[in-house]
Amino acid sequence: MGSNLSKAEKFLALVAVAAITAFVGFFTLINKKSVSSKFNFATETGINYKMARPDQAYSEYSLDGRELDQVYEGLPEAKKKEIAKKKAEIAKAKAKAKVEAKKKDEDKKKQAQVKLKQAKEAQAQASNKSRQEELKKLLDNKAKSQSVTAEARPAFIAPVSAPDNSVQEDETGKAKPKKSYAEWRALIFSSPTSENIGQFVTAFRKGEVTSTELQAMATDLLDQNDNTLKGLGLAILRSVPSLQSLSQLVHEQPNLPASYQSYVDSALVAYFLPQNISYLKSALQTRDQMLLGKVLNLLQTNLPKISQNDFSMFNERGRGSVSDVNVSIQSFVVLVPALTTLSSSNDETGLAGTAQQVLSLIQTYNNVARN
Repeated sequence: MGSNLSKAEKFLALVAVAAITAFVGFFTLINKKSVSSKFNFATETGINYKMARPDQAYSEYSLDGRELDQVYEGLPEAKKKEIAKKKAEIAKAKAKAKVEAKKKDEDKKKQAQVKLKQAKEAQAQASNKSRQEELKKLLDNKAKSQSVTAEARPAFIAPVSAPDNSVQEDETGKAKPKKSYAEWRALIFSSPTSENIGQFVTAFRKGEVTSTELQAMATDLLDQNDNTLKGLGLAILRSVPSLQSLSQLVHEQPNLPASYQSYVDSALVAYFLPQNISYLKSALQTRDQMLLGKVLNLLQTNLPKISQNDFSMFNERGRGSVSDVNVSIQSFVVLVPALTTLSSSNDETGLAGTAQQVLSLIQTYNNVARN
């Protein structure tokens, strides 16, 4: 099919196509640049959290490719000596500080040891004092029996040897050293004989053993289960009359076997001897109800016999002849003040009434004796 367009129309058509093509190309190019610019902006304006660092240090001066002449200049000798001296002083100061610190630590340890030792000594002294107080209290509340000289003893109680007042000497002629309480205890418990008890009592009379130690030894022996040891304890107390011995006897008698009762009764009667009546007076001045009751009963029982010159209570157990006993009712007048005080006291146990009866006996018998 042939074309009906003229040359002019064909020319215009070509120009139009070329214009349209140029316009489309130009528009496409602009659009592409616009998109590219948009993405570049987003990348450039985005937040970068990395610190900016130069890729390579920049310096206008460089020694690359040059020969270097290096010269080392040390410190002057004076400076070196000064530095060495300072270092030595510092080292010396540190060593001295270390020694002082160690010495302080040792002093602290020594002080701590001294304080610990003092505390232990104080504790030991307090403990010893406490034991002494307890022992004294025990002896006051639980004193033991008094010895009656030459009085009969049960078969298991050997008589205590008479005291030997001569100075004991060893083989060289020198005086023997005094035994400690621990040594006496070891001797008596290892060899429980009347001879050793006699030596122990003799040491007491010479002042080598205290009354507290004497009572403690008797208490220790009486606390044993062995009858022989109990008998030795009674023998010790029998040898030394005292208020403690009387109180011990009264408190211990209920706990002793039947075989000991007559021995204890004989020891109690010994307190009616003139030289021992003062201990009865002291007993009446105590607040020990058991001791008071026992002493008042003894007085109430035996004073009527003594007023009639009946001294059988002293020799009924083989004590000896009654002529050897020098006892009179007048000897008990010293008990009147204590009995008067006791009889006037408000007492619910009946001791005041018994004291009044004993007081009346003494006063009555003395009036009869004077008439």
